[in-house]
Amino acid sequence: MVLSTNKCKPRKSITRSAAFRPLRQFQSTRSYMDGKLSEREKAAEDMYIRQREMEKYKALHERMEKAEKEMQEIKSQLKEFNNGANKKQ
Repeated sequence: MVLSTNKCKPRKSITRSAAFRPLRQFQSTRSYMDGKLSEREKAAEDMYIRQREMEKYKALHERMEKAEKEMQEIKSQLKEFNNGANKKQ
């Protein structure tokens, strides 16, 4: 008599029958759903994903603008430095 299989994990419980039952005994019915509910669900997920992508886009855009400002500052400082060095010669 084999009590364990590859699919089952032993549980820490009192009864022997419950000890070797698979941990997950149900499956999601999501892939089987048809009709308006699944369309609404998909639309909600798509909207959620679009919102997250827009947040990422805005954050990247802000970082880019900040980097451009820093680059302009560095260019102006470099220009001032070069002008000062040219006057000394």
